[in-house]
Parts: sequence; structure tokens; C-alpha cells
Amino acid sequence: VRLAERPFLTQVNLRLRVIGRTDPGRFTLGGPDPLRLPRTPNTVCRSRERTALWLGPDEWLLLAPEWTADQLTGELRAALRTATADQLVSAVTDVSA
Repeated sequence: VRLAERPFLTQVNLRLRVIGRTDPGRFTLGGPDPLRLPRTPNTVCRSRERTALWLGPDEWLLLAPEWTADQLTGELRAALRTATADQLVSAVTDVSA
């Protein structure tokens, strides 16, 4: 086990509730560094520079390098606009320090 400080990360809270047949765990954040949301409680999914942590049944914390905050929130909003579901309720909040 190795512990190291990673200061100044972009931290974005994603609330995503899908009502209908679409599974929120199938939601993938595209772009040059694709990232899937974890579907199992208390798990993590990683891509090259991004990490998604499962916080609750409809909540994830997304971590990325500090200089990518605008890019990450923009990609999330674009992905949510194009998502197909019977009903999609979402919130994207930058909670970086």
C-alpha cells in the first residue's frame, strides 16, 4: 500500500437518477479519456487521468487533474443532454477545494 498526497484535484459531484430501463452504471463519460461509473457500492472506476468513486445509489465523486475542471463539467453536461432514458434527473456540482 502506498499513500501519497494528490493536492488540487478537480472534484465534481454527480447526482444521476434514471427512472426507466436505463441503468445509471451504463453511463460513460466520453472524450479522450473515457470513464464509466462504478455500479457496485463503495467501488472505484479509473481511466488514465480520471477516477469515479461510488458514494451512493445515485451519487458519484469524479476526480481529475486540476486543470480539467471546465472540460470535465462540460463533458458531463453534454453527456447528460444526450442520454436516453424515460426520465433523467441529474446535478453536476464542482466541489473542488
